[in-house]
Amino acid sequence: MEAQGKRELVVKGKFEKLWVRVNNNCIVNKHQFSYSMDGIRFVNVKDAFPMRAGYWKGIRVGLFCYGKNGKASFDNFTQKVLQ
Repeated sequence: MEAQGKRELVVKGKFEKLWVRVNNNCIVNKHQFSYSMDGIRFVNVKDAFPMRAGYWKGIRVGLFCYGKNGKASFDNFTQKVLQ
């Protein structure tokens, strides 16, 4: 996870399957990252956080792999707007 220019390892390892999720509540400005090993039970990554003014230009959701030898393969990407 990266916040305020600092990166922090959340879970280290090799995973056959890993689900990642971000819930963006723009009405109350609270955003929460989470992950799951089974697609059912999600674990929150740190606390929900607000987006702040500055360089930020809006919510852009994407999947990235950082590192010199890092690799990631994604089978599916779904974005839902919940009303």
